[in-house]
Amino acid sequence: MANNQAFEQKPNSGALFANTNKKAENHPDIRGDIYVARELIAEIAKKNPSPLIKLSLSVWKRESQAGNKYMSISVSEPYEKPDAPAKSNANPWD
Repeated sequence: MANNQAFEQKPNSGALFANTNKKAENHPDIRGDIYVARELIAEIAKKNPSPLIKLSLSVWKRESQAGNKYMSISVSEPYEKPDAPAKSNANPWD
């Protein structure tokens, strides 16, 4: 049964496809787009005063219903390891 639903782009996601228009060695092998929610960018920019903003990407290999291989991308705020709780020298039995 065919899925006739129109594709809806999810925020903070995108896709990469083989570049079928590659004509020269310096052209990219893979191309694509990613759609990042303005709110995510603003939130990360507010937390990071650096002129460069780091984003984390996750990528999955997929195949379209038409049989075309592509990579699905998700973008998120970089993972930061939480600070370890301060060790107490207090005796818990006191």
